Amino acid sequence: KDCCRRPEEVLYVIILQMKELEILKTIIKNLDQPSLILDQTNKIIFYNQHFLKLINNTKIPDNFQLTDIILNYDYEVEFHDFETIVKVKHLKNNEAALSGTEHQEKPIKLNQFNIKNTNFKFLVAQDQTSLNRMRAEIEKVKKESEDIVKFKTDFFASMSHELRTPLHFILGTINFLLKKDSIKKEYETKISLEMVKQSGQRLLELVNQILDLSKLDRKKEEINLDVFVLEEIIFGLKDMMKTLIGPKPVKFYLECDLSLQRHIYSDKRKINQVIVNLLSNAIKFTEKGRIFLNVYKLKDRLYFEVTDTGTGIAPEKLNTIFDPFVQVEGQQTLKYKGTGLGLAISRQYVEILGGDIWVESETQEGSTFIFWIPYIEKEPKKVAIKEKSILESESGEINFINKNILICDDDNFNLTYLEMILKDRINFTLAKSGKELLEAANEKKFDLILIDIQMPEMDGLETLRRLKEIELNKDTRTGALTAQAMQGDKESFLAKGFNSYLSKPFSEEGLIDFIKNNLF
Repeated sequence: KDCCRRPEEVLYVIILQMKELEILKTIIKNLDQPSLILDQTNKIIFYNQHFLKLINNTKIPDNFQLTDIILNYDYEVEFHDFETIVKVKHLKNNEAALSGTEHQEKPIKLNQFNIKNTNFKFLVAQDQTSLNRMRAEIEKVKKESEDIVKFKTDFFASMSHELRTPLHFILGTINFLLKKDSIKKEYETKISLEMVKQSGQRLLELVNQILDLSKLDRKKEEINLDVFVLEEIIFGLKDMMKTLIGPKPVKFYLECDLSLQRHIYSDKRKINQVIVNLLSNAIKFTEKGRIFLNVYKLKDRLYFEVTDTGTGIAPEKLNTIFDPFVQVEGQQTLKYKGTGLGLAISRQYVEILGGDIWVESETQEGSTFIFWIPYIEKEPKKVAIKEKSILESESGEINFINKNILICDDDNFNLTYLEMILKDRINFTLAKSGKELLEAANEKKFDLILIDIQMPEMDGLETLRRLKEIELNKDTRTGALTAQAMQGDKESFLAKGFNSYLSKPFSEEGLIDFIKNNLF
């Protein structure tokens, strides 16, 4: 190989490489990692005791190659700038294999370094057994955590349905009764109904908060970006605050930069939810004084500040106030009702929108909650103006003459509530089961068919499937009428064949608007 060199040059190269080899041996001997040296033919020149321990051998015979030590192994090779990584799936003990006895398998990783200007390769080996075991444990824990989260979400979904169904009837019936002239004249009855209504709305808010939190835990919450004017969010806040503040000696002040009356691009529902959560929180902890909402823009950020003159927050609580279920401790927990979910949901909503939220507060000095989101201006899409329907009167009322709807619900209370709302407004037929619905659909043509999802014997999806086998009017629309209101439920029902979706509880106005949107 070196025949073209002069003898003294060859001798010099040999001596130089011998010195380098001795240096390498010294280094490897003192390393606490299994290491070895190979020549260009992969023959093992030197190894340390850690490598012997790794392969469970007492000695490696002379002139052995690496493949003689690692028998019948599967491996993957990764090439990098300075190293070659050989991932060996199974390392089999050589002595055991040669003797024909049972051998031990180990997953190892070999890092190979080519030493420049020499004929040597330097390898460092790593036993992957413990690492693989740890990875398996991590995967197991991850799987268990995912199962727990799924169980929790499924539980919340089930509880949501069970709670929303009676709430639908309670709130709907109370709203219906409060519109009666006889009730308006009976002061004590009206006040009692208003109290029941507020309690029901409070319970519904709690259900919605738990649902929102479960969706965020599973990272299922989606951003629904749209173009809107900021006034659409803050319009009506003064009236809302007046109702929420009630008899408390608290005044509400709203200040909004007039230059913000342009179209912005964001998730209107989430922004509104955060503002309402912060204002509700301010009312809860402010017995007297003032509450301010200030909306302004700095550079490319839209800021919202909610300031109150309430009890304030202790310094040790500031770092945890946005954690789920955190509430002021002691007697205040009893005084100020709530679950401690509002601020946690607000923080996660703001972060989803790409912003930040924080609080500045001192005990008995009030609090200021500040959050910002990216400020993006965007012009709305031009939509063609729809001609006025011939069925719409000058007063704006919709004429439902000659329109027929069929509603199926297994809950007698809900059917009674629906009958109270629709009586004298539209031609309707009520069914208590999927079977009754199919019988009615066979006898008469309907313009709209609403189907409850969770029903015994034949659920809403099966009812819809069988309904589609009937020769329906080509313009007949179907709607899912359900208390299932988890993230993705609406999209799921639409994908399964429904034309529309209405979640319980719904108001009288909500049901009428839903029917209008489906029929006209």
